[in-house]
Amino acid sequence: MCVIAVYEKGLALNELELKTCFNGNPNGAGLMYQKDGLVHIEKGFMTWEKFWEAAKKLPSNVDRVFHFRIATSGKISAACCHPFPICDDYKKMSLASCDTPMGFAHNGVLGDFEPKKGMKSTYSDSMKFGKEVLFHLGNLLNERSVRDLIELYTTSRFAIMTPKNTYMIGSWEQSRESGAFYSNSSYVGTRYFDCTSDLGGMSTKDFNKYFYSDYWDNGYTCDDYTEAIFIERIPVNEEVEDEVIAAIEEQLGVFVYDTSDSNKGKAFKDTTFFFERDLDKKIPESGTLKVCNREVKWRFLHLDY
Repeated sequence: MCVIAVYEKGLALNELELKTCFNGNPNGAGLMYQKDGLVHIEKGFMTWEKFWEAAKKLPSNVDRVFHFRIATSGKISAACCHPFPICDDYKKMSLASCDTPMGFAHNGVLGDFEPKKGMKSTYSDSMKFGKEVLFHLGNLLNERSVRDLIELYTTSRFAIMTPKNTYMIGSWEQSRESGAFYSNSSYVGTRYFDCTSDLGGMSTKDFNKYFYSDYWDNGYTCDDYTEAIFIERIPVNEEVEDEVIAAIEEQLGVFVYDTSDSNKGKAFKDTTFFFERDLDKKIPESGTLKVCNREVKWRFLHLDY
């Protein structure tokens, strides 16, 4: 899924939010910031400790962009970590440190640009899009109309940094705690609620069995909002959402009983589909659905309240 964090000049870094992003997107991290009339990139941090050591040293009087990766195409490697310089050279994009007139980080899936070798490729869909599209746009990326077209075409989120500006493409969330902008809600983490604290030591399993006996006795998981499918960038359209629900139920063999939207814009939104399933039904951690002749990537969420 990945997540991008944008800290505008003057904002203090929120260690908890950034660590939550890293823990939820553990395939490598990177950063970029404005320095000496250029954009400076450092990436390939594969542990939280190394990332935080570098991040906390950054000046606060410039914009800073951080990216945390979950690999969907391209190897899990330092080279495929974001951000990237906007150029037409994969070798330069792979460098652990560089200076560039313009850099970018991406959150989303660019199906038309996925490499043929998939997760074994030395470059990713983001890198290919940077080389074949962003590089050729060049300074046109400073134009709002061009950035709007990128959002419409890709349904992704991008952070594009120049020596003077940082542009956010797509729908973003602003943290009430830190004031930073995030490309999705994974900076929040999982909420926990101890539902057995006042039940005389009753286990969570026994609590669910007692209070949701209809679901439990019939061999289903309980209707308690603890399991869900998360899909990014769904068009704001009821018919499309119905098609997605039908695909989830038919292809995964579960029953969707509720949905929740986030990052909702005029055209697209992220949606969580809460479901119940047979107790012996196994759900993988992620996968692809076929919806309206398109492949839609999803992620299994385990939620505890």
